[in-house]
Amino acid sequence: MAQGRTIVCGVDDSETAVAVTDAARWLAEGLGARLLIVHVVEEPSVDPAELRASVRERSGANEEDVRVLPQGPPADRLLETARGEDAELLVVGSRGRRSLHSTVLGSVSRTLATRADRPVVIVPPEVRFSAPGTTGAESTSASVVCGVDGSDHARAAAALGGRLAARLGHRLVLVHALQDVKAAFAYLGAHGGTPPVTAQPDAQRNQASGILDDALRSAGVEATLVIESGPPWDVLESVAEREHGRLLVVGARGLGGIRSTLFGSVAAHVAASATRPVVVLPGSARVEP
Repeated sequence: MAQGRTIVCGVDDSETAVAVTDAARWLAEGLGARLLIVHVVEEPSVDPAELRASVRERSGANEEDVRVLPQGPPADRLLETARGEDAELLVVGSRGRRSLHSTVLGSVSRTLATRADRPVVIVPPEVRFSAPGTTGAESTSASVVCGVDGSDHARAAAALGGRLAARLGHRLVLVHALQDVKAAFAYLGAHGGTPPVTAQPDAQRNQASGILDDALRSAGVEATLVIESGPPWDVLESVAEREHGRLLVVGARGLGGIRSTLFGSVAAHVAASATRPVVVLPGSARVEP
């Protein structure tokens, strides 16, 4: 990713749009990128000018940084815009206007996380983060937390996490979740490089250390390395809470069949339950040096 690019943020007319816009603005300021806020028209009777004014008022953005697009599938429209702008990140909410009370991801975020050719930031409604320039212990120790499992895609996610951490001025924390019995049943799609639950504890830890060392080389920056037992989504959230994580980074690998609709169990669980923005690296995404 290069300095000075654009972050495309998709918003609807729900109460979650404020959290999504705030997170996107925080990222844009931290990464030195232009923020483009996009709303896809859902009701044909709505006046685009009034809608643009409403989006501007809610987001506090300049007129040139707000774009109202004609009716169409929101995920497709957002992806087309991101490609046209060569956006480095796509930012969306975890729940759309029609799924505010859903316990799973909204259709737009789920579609983008499976089909996008660039990283997608999924923002939960209850997101918590400090604005740029905030002082205090949490600001100085803030981190980007990235989960890795030994796969090539996880190493690409580590590279992405390293670049984001460096540009934001945050620490990088690389995490590998060791399988225990609970995790083995919960994470049936574990990568073959993940130490099996039947392995001896020392062998498990040695293999996990090798996975983290590989991820560290891919990240290209210094990092804190963490090995903990449990389902990956629980481990990542726990580590992020402890390490003042402002972003979670995960790779999304489709597992085929029904599981592929959830773009990989770890990414789906993390994005649906996290209390901070989650950067999902889709399987088809390109990650630039």
